[in-house]
Amino acid sequence: MKKTLLPLAISSLFTVLLPNPVLADQLPPKNHQTIQYEQYTAITDCSAHATDLALATVMPDTPSLSRESSNYQIDQSLYSRCTQTSTAPYSFGLRRGQLINSHFIGKTQKAYDEGYYMTNIVPMTVELYTGAWYQSDRIIDCIKPNGKMTVIAGAIWEGAHAANGTLPTHGIPVPSAYFKIIKQGAYQGAWMIPNAKTSTRETLPAWEVTVNDIENRIGYLIPAELDGQKNYHPDGWYHSECVTQ
Repeated sequence: MKKTLLPLAISSLFTVLLPNPVLADQLPPKNHQTIQYEQYTAITDCSAHATDLALATVMPDTPSLSRESSNYQIDQSLYSRCTQTSTAPYSFGLRRGQLINSHFIGKTQKAYDEGYYMTNIVPMTVELYTGAWYQSDRIIDCIKPNGKMTVIAGAIWEGAHAANGTLPTHGIPVPSAYFKIIKQGAYQGAWMIPNAKTSTRETLPAWEVTVNDIENRIGYLIPAELDGQKNYHPDGWYHSECVTQ
């Protein structure tokens, strides 16, 4: 059953932090901490020492800033029981993937740097990192000039691919899959992508699902105004020259 209720004090906190306070009561009622950064909101699952869900509003005029000053950091404003314990590369060849790409939230250098907080970093297989997840980011990059959009991304912890390989070094299990939702005007796309070798670039269309599918899998409602049953987007999201180059 999807959770919709929160204790009053926590609900009030989310009312302050979230871009859409009307939806504050839809957040996952478990051991978590929510942080509002300059350009994205992160809901951290303290039991997993990692972020369950990250939400950002991506603007068409977001500049592409330099990463020269951006280093992986642990956000000291998070409770120590809620954050990863290391900024080092993950073991087993896993990559440090961003839930929300810094290039989409970097309206200022501070906002760009916050994308490299470990709050926004998760262990991804090489195939996912350079494949389907990268391809979904290319869609955002391509359609960004068309107007502001909502981007939501998060982790799915259970499943056949779940592993604990990074627990000793970072305090975080390896998610079995990730989800991403893009909403721009009347257009919407949603994906659940396995954190596995199968998630190469060309497979992204195969992982498209509905928002309801994601909510049923993660067990709580996504805190945004979305169509739960259908996606609407042009084929160019997958096949335009911008995405496939």
